[in-house]
Amino acid sequence: MKIIIIYGGTSSEHEVSCRSATSVLQNLSPTDEVHLIGISKQNGKWYAQDASIREAILSSPDMLLKVQENEEALVSIIPGAAPSAFRTKNKVLECDVVFPVLHGSYGEDGCIQGLFEVVGVPYVGPGVLASSLAMDKERAKILWKVAGLPVVPYVSIRLKEWKNETVRNAI
Repeated sequence: MKIIIIYGGTSSEHEVSCRSATSVLQNLSPTDEVHLIGISKQNGKWYAQDASIREAILSSPDMLLKVQENEEALVSIIPGAAPSAFRTKNKVLECDVVFPVLHGSYGEDGCIQGLFEVVGVPYVGPGVLASSLAMDKERAKILWKVAGLPVVPYVSIRLKEWKNETVRNAI
C-alpha cells in the first residue's frame, strides 16, 4: 500500500503531531510504501521528507520526526490528479491513502479533510463535518441534545465575554 503521512502544521500542537506521526510510522507494515510530508510550523509550507528518515526512525526508537524544510522538496497538490496529486519539483508522491496526523487548527477541524475531498484522495479518519464538530464542543453538545443524547451541564463563554473582567469574576 502507498501511504502519505502528513504531520506538523502551524498549530500550537505541532510537536504533538510530530510525536504522533512517529508512532504511526513505527507501526505501519514494513511492506508499505510511505511518503512523509511535513508542514512547517512557521509558514505552513508542505515539504516532502527524505525517504531515509523512515529508516532512521525505525532504527532509533527514541528519535522523533521533525520537519526538514527544503525548497526543492516543496509539495504541490493537484486537484483531480489522484493517486498522483502530491508532487514536488522532481517527484510524484503516489498514494492509495493519506494519513493526516495533525492536531489542532487546520488538522482536526475539517480543513484538511475538505482539501482531501476536493483533491479526490482517500484519507484516514473522520470526514469534514465530524471533524469540525469535534473541534466545536458547543455545537457538538447542541446536536447531541437535539438527538436525545445525554449531555453534561456546560457553560459556553465567548472570547469577548472572557475578556470582560466582570464575566470572568462571575465564573
